[in-house]
Amino acid sequence: MLAMVALFVVVASMSRLNEVVFVALCLAPLIIFVVLNLRVGIFVLILALFINLQYGFTASGWFSVILLMSYLVSREGDLSIDFKHPLMMPIVVYLASVLPSLLNLTRPYPALLHLYNLVAMLLIVCIIGSQVLSLDDIRKYMGWYFLLTAASSIDVIVRITLSGRRDFGFAGIMFVDYAGLGTVCAFTLMLLNRGSKKFWYGMLTLLFVAALILNQTRSIWVVTAVSLALAILYFIRRAEAYGYARRKLVVVFASVVVFIIGFYGIAEVITPKIAERTTEIVSSKRQAFDPSGLPTNSIVTRLLIWQTAINAFAAHPIIGIGAYSFPIESRSYRTIPLYLYKRYVQGLSPHTTHLAVLVETGLVGMMGFLFFMYGVLRMSFSSMRADQPPELRQYSAALGWSTVYIALSMVVTDAWLWGHGIILMSIILGFNVALHRLRNSTMTQVNHAAQPHIILT
Repeated sequence: MLAMVALFVVVASMSRLNEVVFVALCLAPLIIFVVLNLRVGIFVLILALFINLQYGFTASGWFSVILLMSYLVSREGDLSIDFKHPLMMPIVVYLASVLPSLLNLTRPYPALLHLYNLVAMLLIVCIIGSQVLSLDDIRKYMGWYFLLTAASSIDVIVRITLSGRRDFGFAGIMFVDYAGLGTVCAFTLMLLNRGSKKFWYGMLTLLFVAALILNQTRSIWVVTAVSLALAILYFIRRAEAYGYARRKLVVVFASVVVFIIGFYGIAEVITPKIAERTTEIVSSKRQAFDPSGLPTNSIVTRLLIWQTAINAFAAHPIIGIGAYSFPIESRSYRTIPLYLYKRYVQGLSPHTTHLAVLVETGLVGMMGFLFFMYGVLRMSFSSMRADQPPELRQYSAALGWSTVYIALSMVVTDAWLWGHGIILMSIILGFNVALHRLRNSTMTQVNHAAQPHIILT
């Protein structure tokens, strides 16, 4: 395999090919290996989330195609895909609700191309949900995600400490959601484990929190804090079901809060701008515009985008302006000065999931999306409440609160509708479906074993 990689690199470097072909040739041996092994394919798909490269689609978007090829090879010519799972109807309803918006597309090619994001979500959920057959596999995949997020967090901490400036590390801007989701997931597993596992999950939680504080992305601070608070309240209420003393839960949560406050104080010394960014929203001393008339507050720049988005929705409230089309159609709906539009709106998305859905797919798409999210959260909470073995319960809770984090972060970002975001959400939902099937299979075996067996003679 290494010889093949070396050969492809030499051939590609000697030829006059563009960088895309060069990368494709270098990755060809890995792609062949992944196609022949579905389990490796899922590991590589998670790895692709941390590759901050984009050519039409993100790296994870392209690798989702390879995952489909791997699935078909593993089925030995059987082209069928198992679509029978609890999230099938919500996903299909959402996809169907998006289709009417295509009638309003004025430049269909880019938008139709990006519709693959939704198709990829359906395929990944179905493939992972049906092919991840053991809890051990889920544990390994989540461990791999934790490892990559930890490496990215260390990279961010080192870069910011050395430079004193904000940095997103090698994973790019999606790092903040990787770390936020990782914090919620690791914190949940820390609460529900004992011994050395509790220690290591606790260390991961603190590492992710430290990186988020230094990174200074305020919206993710809020989303992560609310997710953790809701999780701890849930576990306090259901402490007996999880075999946990309420007092211990309160102590653990208080310890995390103390760490956050203490590290925040240290972070202010490393990067003094943290305090300024923390108080920027509520400070009356902060000017919204500089002397040249340009916004100095990120909230103001968001308002410029949102005003344009609201104009677009007002023009097409029923079926929207077309799925994934706001970045290329927003100019038609601007009412702000052209210089502000070009600097702060042109080519950008609405920056919040619900507004993006409403603008691009209208009220029809919004109803489909809300039905989809209701199905996702309903499945997550029913999985957490279900009777099941302790270890299954731990991972059901971790994945369940991960979906809660995603739902909350949709208020501050629309990254979950495309690119790395929708691929990560699809992986999480696929694991939820796999756990649902494992739980049903386990409980069926338990119930069967508990039934009396009558032997006729």
